[in-house]
Amino acid sequence: MDNFNFKGCKEKKNYFEGWFIKIIDNKSNSYSFIFGVTLNQKDPHSFLQIIDQKQDKSYYYRFKLGEFYYSNNVVIIGNNILSANRLRILVDSFDIDIIIKPTLFLKNRIFGNSVMGVLKYLHLPTKHEIIFMNSEIRGTIKTETRDSKIYGNAYMEKDLGTRFPKKWFWIQTNKFLNNNIALVISKADLISKFSGFFCFLNVNGKEYRFATYNCSKIKHYRNGDNITVILKNTNYILVVKLKWHPGNMIVAPIKNARMKREIEESSTSTLTLSLFKNNQMILFDTSYNVSCEYTY
Repeated sequence: MDNFNFKGCKEKKNYFEGWFIKIIDNKSNSYSFIFGVTLNQKDPHSFLQIIDQKQDKSYYYRFKLGEFYYSNNVVIIGNNILSANRLRILVDSFDIDIIIKPTLFLKNRIFGNSVMGVLKYLHLPTKHEIIFMNSEIRGTIKTETRDSKIYGNAYMEKDLGTRFPKKWFWIQTNKFLNNNIALVISKADLISKFSGFFCFLNVNGKEYRFATYNCSKIKHYRNGDNITVILKNTNYILVVKLKWHPGNMIVAPIKNARMKREIEESSTSTLTLSLFKNNQMILFDTSYNVSCEYTY
């Protein structure tokens, strides 16, 4: 699974790489985990971030750089393990063991299954990849407030580079009321005045793709807690209306991969999705447990 692979090395300077996984269990509880490493020259270390939506808390666990290992598509930080098939958390009051079975990937196109398309060949401060859009999960979870067996689904992605963009937004969900849908949208100011975006919508196995590199267009705006995103390509128009719910703080890399910038990430927002073809609505659905970051 090439998109999961560690692209860096410990000898790199001022570089970060991080893997993100979000799980939603059968009781609609959401948990997010970030396994990461920063090679900032002044403060190199590895880390684990956790968002526990049920407790409405987030955590940043710091580890020594030497506690980060990568081998055979497995990331290990301390006693914590992540691969495309397993999540093992053993830190503080968290004792989590999840088996992951990926079920939905991006479709292969001319540039493979990279979300970046041709942009992946440019020298950018941040690059992004989706490891899988959806998966089945099962396992056990123990925290301060629960001890139970769970099942549900998950989404996994990763970022790498020297810093996060100065401005971006990101929306992700794979839990809808009426259809088997997975959705992820992101736009970022990358270098100078250049911004890029992508949107992947998979409906019952059919993928709709909107992106900078396929001449799609995007508009987005925020009015208080209401965020609207409109995407257009040659054949389709996608309208997403999100209702922001307050989230929890996570830490993102600034210049030279220094883990310094605090960002609020919501994991309990809601949205409606409308898809049009030839000015006729062909799909409408509603999603809960939506993850969102919005810094514009």
